[in-house]
Amino acid sequence: MSIRHHLIALQKETFNALRQEILDQRRFEENRITVYRKRYLQEVKKYQKISSKKELFLELEKAKIIFCGDFHTLSRAQYTAVKILEHLAQKGKKVKLALEMIPRIYEGLANDFIQGRCDEQTFLDLIHYEKIWGFPWVHYRPIFLLAKKYGFSIVGVNTSDAGFQPLHIRDRCAAKAIYSTLQEDPNQVVFCLYGDLHLAQSHIPQKCKDLFVSNRKKTPSMVTVFQNSDEIYWKLVEKDMIDDVDVVKIKKDQYCVLSSTPWVKWQSYQSWMEDHISIMDSMEDQEWDVHYSPDYFHVVLEYAQKIQKFLKLKPTKGESIQVYSSLDTELTENINKYIIEARKRVNPIMQDMIDIEMIENRCLFLPEIPLIYIQDISPNKIAQKASQWVAQQLSYDFTIYDASFSLQEHFYRVAMIECVAFFGAKLINPKKKTSHVRDFETFLKRIKHEKLSDLEKTKKKVAQCVLAHQKKMKDAFEEQATFTFMPILQKLENQVFFLSARAIGRMTGEYLYLSVMDNSISIPMIKEVYRSFSKEASAFQSWLKIMENFQGQKKMTQKSKDELF
Repeated sequence: MSIRHHLIALQKETFNALRQEILDQRRFEENRITVYRKRYLQEVKKYQKISSKKELFLELEKAKIIFCGDFHTLSRAQYTAVKILEHLAQKGKKVKLALEMIPRIYEGLANDFIQGRCDEQTFLDLIHYEKIWGFPWVHYRPIFLLAKKYGFSIVGVNTSDAGFQPLHIRDRCAAKAIYSTLQEDPNQVVFCLYGDLHLAQSHIPQKCKDLFVSNRKKTPSMVTVFQNSDEIYWKLVEKDMIDDVDVVKIKKDQYCVLSSTPWVKWQSYQSWMEDHISIMDSMEDQEWDVHYSPDYFHVVLEYAQKIQKFLKLKPTKGESIQVYSSLDTELTENINKYIIEARKRVNPIMQDMIDIEMIENRCLFLPEIPLIYIQDISPNKIAQKASQWVAQQLSYDFTIYDASFSLQEHFYRVAMIECVAFFGAKLINPKKKTSHVRDFETFLKRIKHEKLSDLEKTKKKVAQCVLAHQKKMKDAFEEQATFTFMPILQKLENQVFFLSARAIGRMTGEYLYLSVMDNSISIPMIKEVYRSFSKEASAFQSWLKIMENFQGQKKMTQKSKDELF
């Protein structure tokens, strides 16, 4: 079996196990829900053609009603909605946000929040957010911030109990709200974010059309954007197209955006379910004063074991690792002590690097303990830290920062540990992306004559550093000369130093993953990358070896992140 097929087999194994768990949970659901779901699944099982973000956005610009599918526990689903809304705003569209999460009776409160008449916590309390919705607010908050920025108003489209009515009643409620909104001002665009199942043609969209027809009104143009169909994903995998396709056209006025993998999507649902079952169990037992924090240790362990299985290693049991998140508030003092201790072991010049890593990555791996701290919780960040932990187990005397290392060795140690992190995250979520040379070039062109914020000034320095690095590397390989980056490194402030190393490391991780997908690398070679962090090893030489092996692969240098989804 090729290395690519080995990876795909592991991904299917993960998905099938999750799917079986979901099917087991659905075994006793009401028949009307099963029938409702089947109508949706039938609609998203195949596609008409490969599309593009450009084609999709052109269609959306012409629509009066946009239905955007939502998978409530998956942050990428809400991120897609934000990117579409940003595009509509930039095109000068007057948008009304029709949200499933807002019942009709709380529409006024939502607009009070948007217009600054109440603060965020008051808004969440008044609409009983946790009780009536309960999905991570951090996923939906950017939508409300964007509405504030562009002056979008909110339309509540759910029933007063936010989901406890029969499906057809909820669909009718949403359709009536959308119809009424367009009657008030036919020039506006209604953007409806609702659970994917509700957006099958015969559900909310048809009920909207029926209202216009029955009231003898012209039916407005409608476009539906589904997200992350499992069936379509695997069809693209079979055709070896999944890495290059983000949008497909299902049929006229229907598209599907592919921003995540089926197993990441369903894992987000399972994790949310497990967390909320635990919370409800505590409530039933009257344990109101018990601190509750989701169990991220087992997610880290699961991801580490998947990476080890790909590398054909014996799975770890995880007795030694400690995993904390930003929710472990009572442990913050202990975590800060660990960070202070770690800083003491580092070359004074590099001491700020640990703080910078924490700020920029919003997560940290302290190998000496070992401890993983995740501030911004997401499957990608958990997978990155799990992958670094696997590297720590494979490298004797694992070291990233040390007083004996040169500036150049420190730079490439950061780059290589970021390479391992990104590669591991790609194994878990192949739709994860990073910036490449073309993206940095585009950024510099875009800001050329602009007045820059402090953040943009930092990004500019990073882009210049990365492009200079890649040019020196290319020139050295073409001329068969010795490659060194020391003169530039000596001029970098610590933040730019770290961010540049991170960018180069992530590109290197992408190279490794692409090499897996075209079967141009072996598992023993990847294991060597994971073993390149012992104190006596040279991370610079490890990085150089990767570049020498993959320099000739043209498709890698032409990749672009394309940040729309």
